[in-house]
Amino acid sequence: MSTKAAAEPASQAQPDTAAGVLAAARARRRSADLAEAELLALAVEWALMHPAHVGGGGHGEHGPATYTWRSWAGVEDTGLALAGDGAPTVAEYAIAEFAAAVGLGTGAGKAYLGQALELAYRLPKTWARVTGGELPAGIPIRAEQIQVRTQAHQLTRTAKTEGPLCRTAGA
Repeated sequence: MSTKAAAEPASQAQPDTAAGVLAAARARRRSADLAEAELLALAVEWALMHPAHVGGGGHGEHGPATYTWRSWAGVEDTGLALAGDGAPTVAEYAIAEFAAAVGLGTGAGKAYLGQALELAYRLPKTWARVTGGELPAGIPIRAEQIQVRTQAHQLTRTAKTEGPLCRTAGA
């Protein structure tokens, strides 16, 4: 008896052997991992588009995408440090907007952006493995574990810590 996944397009045939099912499962897992890596890269891009602007209240080239911002004289963005030393701060308003776009609550979106920035700016070897598709499923969970271990470290200490973490991240 064959069962079809609810989200599977009707045009895609279901494998009819055990080996075929496992091959399809591996392929889907790989696709999901690559999609997650792309989402992390988009999170970093979003954060870079939305730095805190102090001293004028302006939002530069990229302001809020889903609502109109009115700038008042003397009003400043609150820049939040979501990752450790060396990572950029993010305008506070941008966190909820990104979180809503990817189906997360504001707190979870803040954590996700922080994980992405921690990897991109403080753990370049790990970031290269993530964006290169080398790390297996569970990238956000592992990124959170890595961030918790490294965020409080100074950048020089983080670089020393990254080697062992990078080697075991995919284990």
